Amino acid sequence: MSVLARISNRAKTRGDDYQTLLALYALERFLHRLGRDPKGARDSESGFGLSEKDHRSARSLERSWEDMRRRRRPPLMLPSPRRTLFLSLVLGASTVACAGSREQERREIQELGERHDRAQSEFLASQAEFLARNAMPVRLDYPGIGTLVIHEAELGGRLGLEHFHTLFTWVNTTSGTTNGARVRVVIRNARGDIEREQRVDLRSLLGAGFCPDSSYTSFVDLPTGDLHLQPGWDWRVEVEPIPIVLAPATAAGT
Repeated sequence: MSVLARISNRAKTRGDDYQTLLALYALERFLHRLGRDPKGARDSESGFGLSEKDHRSARSLERSWEDMRRRRRPPLMLPSPRRTLFLSLVLGASTVACAGSREQERREIQELGERHDRAQSEFLASQAEFLARNAMPVRLDYPGIGTLVIHEAELGGRLGLEHFHTLFTWVNTTSGTTNGARVRVVIRNARGDIEREQRVDLRSLLGAGFCPDSSYTSFVDLPTGDLHLQPGWDWRVEVEPIPIVLAPATAAGT
């Protein structure tokens, strides 16, 4: 029985992989040939329980392979153990590299997901805390200017695009016609320093001014960056009148 048949039978009997056993046998033969005595002294048994007769059969196969190569005939048998070993080592190294790469990719994806979950939890907690201390609506009176009704004030957006949002309506509660109002919205850090601000001019589109009980509704969205993650940050609204700009007087006699 040939060496390849013995290895095949051993794989079937023990449930081992044939290619794995073949590669291990090729490796054993390679090391055996490297370490053998030049005068012909050889070990009588291999690590696979194969006898010297099996080794002679394998060497006969190798010699037949070399003879065919010298005659330029296509080989009629499997590649030599040397080639089998080389291919096995290459494929094994590739498999290990791919497995390592997949494992690293899996860990990176897992860590990215964990960071995203933590950031999402912090954002949701900041939203809940903001809503708890900012009940709406709020009515603010400014004598001589009017009344500002704040309908919404919330921390909105999504991760990476968080912003402070407010929706408000200015009402001319004075007794006369006004030119409108200028609303200034600011967000501040825990020390009271202004981090972001935006001004909105609420003026008549026709330039006729606002008569009593007239109103104007608008909104402001201010990016918060990482400010919403800092304890103690807040916001405020300021309202001032829009001054009436008079046209310059025409010189007399012209």
